[in-house]
Amino acid sequence: MYNAEKYLPQCLDSIVAQSTREWETILIDDGSTDSSGSICDEYAAKDSRFKVVHQPNQGQAAARNTGLGMASGIYTVFVDADDMLHPQFVELMAKMLKDTDADIAQCTFLRKKKCRWPDQAVWNVNMFNSYDALCDLLYQSEISSSVCAKMFRTRLFEKEKFRGGLYYEDLELIARIIDSTKAKVASTMHCLYFYRDNEESFINTFSTKRFDVLKVVDMIEERFADDPVLLAAAQDRKFAAYCNMYLLTHRMPEQVEVTQRCLDVVRRYRGRILKNPKSRAKNKFGALISFLFFNRFTCANNKTNLAIAAPGPAIQSADRGATAQ
Repeated sequence: MYNAEKYLPQCLDSIVAQSTREWETILIDDGSTDSSGSICDEYAAKDSRFKVVHQPNQGQAAARNTGLGMASGIYTVFVDADDMLHPQFVELMAKMLKDTDADIAQCTFLRKKKCRWPDQAVWNVNMFNSYDALCDLLYQSEISSSVCAKMFRTRLFEKEKFRGGLYYEDLELIARIIDSTKAKVASTMHCLYFYRDNEESFINTFSTKRFDVLKVVDMIEERFADDPVLLAAAQDRKFAAYCNMYLLTHRMPEQVEVTQRCLDVVRRYRGRILKNPKSRAKNKFGALISFLFFNRFTCANNKTNLAIAAPGPAIQSADRGATAQ
């Protein structure tokens, strides 16, 4: 965690409340400047199942790798410091792995303002072999790209770790680890993980670090370049990332290079997205819209660039261009 004092106690309380006592939690204080570190120490003093590491700030990937280096359990779970676990999370996820002989178990996120666990009488499990799991992941269907709301067999991390210094490291790791270990995935629609939609979180604030998603989807496309089926899925995921980043940056004159890079990819890939019957409807819609509007967006960006370089009429043109968007 990094500066997570506001929600950290709720997170740790949800771990203490687990229906099984057979767990160990490794708390990585990644250079917090608030009281997060002392909160961790307090919980560890009360319960020996909490282990605490205080390290200089190195980012989420490095923090998770520190935890993996200390993990001694058969199964591994990643929990963000502002989230919470259902009281039966560990018990039910472990049972799912045992019953199905899968390597990764996944449940559904509960995404609401308050944590109110729904009634869940029916327990349905969908099984994926590694190949189908990769396709499902890249087409953004049932298997999520987050390492949260999952339980892994710890042995999967013997050779695979998070890439340090890279954001969107979850997506890169999930695709890599399923591919390299040929992991089977069991998935249930049960809500056992509460994801707090924190307005101050990385995904809800703009930072140029978010451009790393473009690097990640490029890496995934390269990884599956020799498999036509997985390559098509990887390109669908890449198209989605570049479209989203274009929509995020196209009104930012200072990010014109990223915007143009995204436009180039959208134009290059939109035809194959429309022809791919497995592409998401959302991506097909984006591909169609790009034919109608993206040229106008490019003109507006060009006028904005001129407005930075020259005053007067150019600024007025930029304003008209922005309005046209």
